[in-house]
Amino acid sequence: MRSVISLPKQNWRGRSESAHSKGRPTSVAHARAIRVAVPADVPALTALIERSARTLSRGFYTEQETESAITHVFGVDTTLVADGTYYAVEIEGKLAACGGWSRRRTLYGGDQRPVGEPAELLDPENDAARIRAFFVAPEFARQGLGRQLLDHCITAAKEGGFSNLELMATLPGVPFYAALGFDKVERVQDILPDGVPLAFVRMARDVRETPIADNSADDSAYAPTPVPLRAPPIIETRRLAIRPLTLDDAGFVWELLNDDDFLKFIGDRGVRTVDDAIEYLKQGPLAMYERLGFGLWCVELKTTHTTIGICGLLKRDWLDDVDIGFAFLPDFRGKGYAFEASRAVIAYAIDTLGIQHLAAIVSPTNAKSQSLLGRLGMRYRSLVRAPEADHDVQVFTIGIGGA
Repeated sequence: MRSVISLPKQNWRGRSESAHSKGRPTSVAHARAIRVAVPADVPALTALIERSARTLSRGFYTEQETESAITHVFGVDTTLVADGTYYAVEIEGKLAACGGWSRRRTLYGGDQRPVGEPAELLDPENDAARIRAFFVAPEFARQGLGRQLLDHCITAAKEGGFSNLELMATLPGVPFYAALGFDKVERVQDILPDGVPLAFVRMARDVRETPIADNSADDSAYAPTPVPLRAPPIIETRRLAIRPLTLDDAGFVWELLNDDDFLKFIGDRGVRTVDDAIEYLKQGPLAMYERLGFGLWCVELKTTHTTIGICGLLKRDWLDDVDIGFAFLPDFRGKGYAFEASRAVIAYAIDTLGIQHLAAIVSPTNAKSQSLLGRLGMRYRSLVRAPEADHDVQVFTIGIGGA
């Protein structure tokens, strides 16, 4: 029999005693279930991992790096399946995600090339449990499955006596794990058997203070966690604090998005009222924070907490690379704030999030922003049609070691 737990539609924060029951998933509308993977699942899990890697690694790894990783690294470690610590997440019976944890020494890699001795068991008193091989099917991305699965693994590892976790994050996974409390330990480059270098980031987290939630609570307990009022800054510069946007910023967002230059150079977002701005925040920046761990952030003056603009990172469906975006209120242009904030965000993206290539899009008629991108070290790459704006935009890029 398979160990199964039915999950609420939104973020699952833990599991109750019923998490250990065995049987079939509860049949409810849009039911999510997490269960222990079995050997018969391996072909389907392998196919999911390959689709996930090819789709969700874009902008973080080149096509060559991704294909080499699929061949030599990304895959199912059947030792975890045998141990009962690798899980499959299903939505209405369809495989949607997979991942697990391990009490063994191996840190990453599938059957084709595990890194670390799989037979060696870890000591919960002195070693960190491993978080292993998290992948989400592209069609089920942006639904909080990774967070649900991680909460499940944390609970299981804690019940196994572990108080610390360690993992080797792929570059697309770094923002996700960082948003959930993991600290970057070191950047690692693995030279794969075909000679292709692949970058990872080793990360760790202390889970002693992580609560085990009551899974009997109603679905409202699993809504996306709101960012608190005046959240702590993510980045600080000499003059600026860059922090997450919150719903309390709706008035400022309404003002910025209706500025003449914003409408001219960036586009009309249809934000006519403060209520529209609240919906824009929910569907845009706040949703991207939940999904990726980054998004457009609020820029404030450090001395007065005056809100002056936005600057941050976006992942657009039609653009391969993560891109940097910025916009400032008229009174705060021409003072170097956009350059100061953007330079800090680029450094954060490369050094903290492990993003190797960044893009920026700009209207062909916006000479000031083009000049700013040049000063940031970005170089013009191409002219493309932006679906969201229905007009051509210039694409600039920057990457480690050059544009």
